Amino acid sequence: MSHYDTLEVSCKASAETIRAAYKSLMQRYHPDRNIGDAEAAARAVSIQQAYEVLSDTDKRAVYDLGLERMRMHDSQPAAQPLPRYIPESETGISSMAMIGVAVIVVAGVTAGYLMREQPQPVAMEAPLSSEQGMPQNSNRMIELIDEVEVIPLLKDDAYRTFTGHTLAIPKLKILIGSEDVDRSREFILVHSDDLREQLRDALSQIPYETLLKDTGEEYIKARAKEALNEYISLTSAISPVPGVTLTPLLGGVEKVTLPDSFDVK
Repeated sequence: MSHYDTLEVSCKASAETIRAAYKSLMQRYHPDRNIGDAEAAARAVSIQQAYEVLSDTDKRAVYDLGLERMRMHDSQPAAQPLPRYIPESETGISSMAMIGVAVIVVAGVTAGYLMREQPQPVAMEAPLSSEQGMPQNSNRMIELIDEVEVIPLLKDDAYRTFTGHTLAIPKLKILIGSEDVDRSREFILVHSDDLREQLRDALSQIPYETLLKDTGEEYIKARAKEALNEYISLTSAISPVPGVTLTPLLGGVEKVTLPDSFDVK
């Protein structure tokens, strides 16, 4: 019996209702009005205890929480009884027969597992060649400059003075090395803006006279490859997590190409 049952009120009763119920019940079961009645005296004690809890806001809140937990526990399904042991005399099946069945089942499961673990032959498709319209290294090629990039050529002095000449590169593509392709590609795409800045800085230092030579394009590609790999090697080893060291991407760029060559003014 809960304190609410003792005071004959609902669990949602207001403080005024609880106070009125307490006064009414105490008048009925007070020991002074029921001299020698042990049952009435015990009931009066229960009424007093219930009112002390329900008339206090904090005590009532704790009590209600306990009631709710008890209701949730009572609403859970009863535990299922354990299976009864049936002797062999009732089943008619001997222990040896049961062991034999178990061995057969285990052997069947094991055989199925071993058959499943055996590697199955996989049909390999021949890689498409460039003649078929898809180069084998298509996932390794990235277009780092896809529109005309005009780079001012600077003097090799303390102030990096503008020489009055510019280098224009319409397009620049890079070929990623064959080692750790996915990580290299992701790194280059994420840091593409920084890599382009490194390119501009490195190519701006090429002497104007060098670009006018027949080997000018090869010099641009070599200088670009060197600058890009230097940045990739240093930056890829930096981890955003303090105390964690990453393995640097060595040789991230294998080749640099200028599909539309370049122009110097």
